[in-house]
Amino acid sequence: MQNKPRIRCFIAACLDYEMTEACCSAIDELKSKYRDDNPVRWTPRANLHLTLNFLGEINKAKLDELLTTISNKIKNIKKFKAQTNPLNTFPPNHPHTLIVPIKQTDKIFDLHENLEEMLIDLNLPTKKHSFFPHITLMRYKHDLQLDFTNISTKIPTEISINRIAVFESTAKQEGSEYKIIQDFYLK
Repeated sequence: MQNKPRIRCFIAACLDYEMTEACCSAIDELKSKYRDDNPVRWTPRANLHLTLNFLGEINKAKLDELLTTISNKIKNIKKFKAQTNPLNTFPPNHPHTLIVPIKQTDKIFDLHENLEEMLIDLNLPTKKHSFFPHITLMRYKHDLQLDFTNISTKIPTEISINRIAVFESTAKQEGSEYKIIQDFYLK
């Protein structure tokens, strides 16, 4: 029996222009403080997103089912604005990621849960951890003393959630590369 190709993927909200620009400005500003001699991995502009559901590796047939299901059901979900919190590190006990946290409001949680229900209906993997919405700016070794309090870049206090996408994630030596498989606009 031949192995069917598997694709590592996730569902994410695409960032609006204002948030993308602010995140890129913050990254550029921090790059001047944390040069290449530090064990830091910056999130490339094309990889900035807000993960809603991580799927892991799924086969092409299931991916096609998922795309059709999202296309049919996403039409009923209205676009909305989500509030952000100031830059922070994650996870709390042994931080290794600089993030823009997103406030856990009913709307962002409902979007996540609607997608989660679609995954369950399709017998696809669902969350292994509790949902913590955020945008990753950089990953670093937990022993790095990270100071991001004095950056001049202002992160917007809200983000427009009007488009989601299913992304393919390809592991590379320099970090993961993300490619949109298909995107979907909220109503």
